[in-house]
Amino acid sequence: MADFKAHTSVGTLWGLLLGTVSVISDFCSLIGGIVILFLAATSSAAPDIDSDTGRPRELVLSFLGIAIPIVLLFNISDSTSSENILAATLISFFLVRYILGCLLAKFTVHRGLWHSIPAAVLCSEITYLLFFDLPVKVRLLYALSVLGGFISHLLLDEMYSVKVLALDTKRSFGTALKFTGPSKLQTFLLYFLIFCSALGCICI
Repeated sequence: MADFKAHTSVGTLWGLLLGTVSVISDFCSLIGGIVILFLAATSSAAPDIDSDTGRPRELVLSFLGIAIPIVLLFNISDSTSSENILAATLISFFLVRYILGCLLAKFTVHRGLWHSIPAAVLCSEITYLLFFDLPVKVRLLYALSVLGGFISHLLLDEMYSVKVLALDTKRSFGTALKFTGPSKLQTFLLYFLIFCSALGCICI
């Protein structure tokens, strides 16, 4: 299985490539290109938030805990004073980093349903919805950066599960690039969230 450094390196390369092409093609600004880079790097670690090692989970949850309230405050609230931003960020960071982190640790297993292609699709849809104030092409680029970063993690895991010289595979082979999980209820809920998010993407 690939380690944290390998995953984030590949995700960063994907974000750098997509961001550079997007900026050169005038699909987004330089700031947009930087956002694409960070989204790709972060999403490349996202599948491992179900891991007990903690480092990927800490990175992703910390990023979300800070980024989500800032993005939403500037687009929903009429008051964007520094104290409101600080308060919302601190509350969100605590809820996402610790409360959500505890729930993930308790109810998820490594290489479970979160380690799947549908989870990658859901994350890209949420990204598209989160940046609802931006032009469609920029939102699509952000969603694509997340989708690519997430799937790069799954692909790398599958590549590392193949024993090339022995012409064999490890037991982990096939546990990353999947469309369903062991729980039918969890699988149904995931696809239901994908459907609801897709409707939201169409409506905004």
